[in-house]
Amino acid sequence: AHFHYVLSMGAVHAIFGSVIYWFPLFTGMLMNQKWLKIQFFIMFIGVNITFFPQHFLGLSGMPRRYSDYPDVFLSWNMLSSIGSIISLFSVLYFMFIMWESFVSHRIIIFLGKINNSLEWLVSFPSPNHSIYEIPQLKEDLLFCFKANNPGIRVEGEELITK
Repeated sequence: AHFHYVLSMGAVHAIFGSVIYWFPLFTGMLMNQKWLKIQFFIMFIGVNITFFPQHFLGLSGMPRRYSDYPDVFLSWNMLSSIGSIISLFSVLYFMFIMWESFVSHRIIIFLGKINNSLEWLVSFPSPNHSIYEIPQLKEDLLFCFKANNPGIRVEGEELITK
């Protein structure tokens, strides 16, 4: 159960987080932030209800990979199954949030927080093959970039870090 606990809550949440982080750059659209927070908590509750009872099953002596288990383990297995259904609902809800973003066409006009990396300074979504060489910062983007990165100085049009 500990192995699945770490994989589920570590890797799966990292995958969801990375999709949410990069979605605006790839598509040029935003997902509903309130719904994403609800989806996170549903997923968090679902994986905890799925894998936490398995610790008690292991301590009670239930072997792994059983298709038919004694009736004494029914309640914990049922709770674990309910948790996996909640997690499945959360994944379906995430797919709905992505679909709703495409349908509502909530285009990025301005990112409130400009990230430190240069790929966020191009248009959304970024054009194909937009960065073949070191990007050149123009004056309009340079002001925003320097305001959020005080440790970086610019000489000419090329970006030079200290």
